[in-house]
Amino acid sequence: MGQSDEYEEYTVYEEPFSRTDDYLKMNYFLIGMKLADTYKSTDDCFNNAVGAADSEAYFNNYMFDHQKFMENGTHTTYFLPYLNITGAIAGPYADSLPTCYDFTYSIYAYESDRFKTFGSSWGNFFLAFLFNQMGNALNFQTKFERIKQEKERQNFAGVYQEYGDLVYLIWNF
Repeated sequence: MGQSDEYEEYTVYEEPFSRTDDYLKMNYFLIGMKLADTYKSTDDCFNNAVGAADSEAYFNNYMFDHQKFMENGTHTTYFLPYLNITGAIAGPYADSLPTCYDFTYSIYAYESDRFKTFGSSWGNFFLAFLFNQMGNALNFQTKFERIKQEKERQNFAGVYQEYGDLVYLIWNF
């Protein structure tokens, strides 16, 4: 067995972000935060950003295979990797720019309008925030109990969804 055979035997391809536990945690956290209920283009932005992150893993895996083809003479140019990377740039990378801009602008517009309901006063804003937090004390206790229960049941998706809902509860006043 040559050195390259040993290397191929132990090679592990990169796992795309959308197939990892971190993706599931992020997804359930975002569901708990209810961003899509409040802001426009939320799902499009996050789906395209995840697609862009996945594109890197797909490209790296493709390049590993392509390099083997180059070594054995099956392929003689880097034209196919060029098509691969330009497809990623023209696809999820390009799609994420306008959708994430729309998402962030939606946050800006919504929160600016909400700030105006407090008379554009930071004092009124923080006073409302503090009174809301005091009013939600029992809800916080319930959330932390649910998080504890979900951890005991090893339902980590539920844990992250509860954390997201906790952030929503804090911010939505």
